[in-house]
Amino acid sequence: MRKKIIAAALSAAIFGLGLGSATLRAQETQVSKFSLRLYGGASYMSGGDLNTGLEGYSNYWIDLADAIGYSVSGTFSPARLGLDFGGDIIFQLTPTVGIGFGAGYLQASKTSTMSFAVSPDTLTQTANPSYHAVPLRLGLFLTLPASPSVNIILNAGVGYYMAKATSTWSLLDAAGDGESLASDVSANGFGVHGGIAFEFKLSGRVGLLLEIHGRYAKIGPFTGTGVNAYSGTSETTSGTLYYFELPGMVSGRTYPVVYVFDTPPTLNAVREAKIDFSGGAFRLGLVIHL
Repeated sequence: MRKKIIAAALSAAIFGLGLGSATLRAQETQVSKFSLRLYGGASYMSGGDLNTGLEGYSNYWIDLADAIGYSVSGTFSPARLGLDFGGDIIFQLTPTVGIGFGAGYLQASKTSTMSFAVSPDTLTQTANPSYHAVPLRLGLFLTLPASPSVNIILNAGVGYYMAKATSTWSLLDAAGDGESLASDVSANGFGVHGGIAFEFKLSGRVGLLLEIHGRYAKIGPFTGTGVNAYSGTSETTSGTLYYFELPGMVSGRTYPVVYVFDTPPTLNAVREAKIDFSGGAFRLGLVIHL
């Protein structure tokens, strides 16, 4: 009788251990219902007409200064490199396919300084394009296990970009007298994006994210204000940011320029300006499975 009781107890213990082990394996292989991605990194963007317009106007004055005998040093550098960070919430429809909703922040800014000198005078030209956007994204995520510890994640989708841009240009003498232009504009528009990421699992719930991301988003028209200041006076214009081509004063070439007008100007090649957020990013981050 005692042997039967011991045998029954051992059988129950073995059954319990087996059931517990099976439950643990099921928990380990259970697919997360949704995931949170947080990332940050370096971004490259084209800039579009904002870069082109400030470079054109800077070159207009560089060529004029050179033609009348000034020694010119320095060149214009476009704003293309900046930051890219944000996050996504991904709802898994299947272990492989998920739908993600996210938001981020993109920005680029660059200041260029050029010097025009002829004894005893020195003029300083400064140009600063700056632009940023907050994209609200909807995307499809495809997760492909590459190994027990690595997932390959492909994604593609659309984004709604809430964009803002500022630009300043000035040509001043040593006493700070001269002319300056500034604009402060904003616009909303759509873009598309895609990327490939590698998730390196640090635990069952957390992974390290390494992603290469690309986007296409040319946004416009931009509206806002422009300010032209000269010799202590200033004029502010509210309207649309336009692209146009300015004829050179001492050469046969034309120079692309952007500025704010309340009505379309009667100038060469006039059109509404667009700022190009197209480019790519290299991101590092975390994936948290919930």
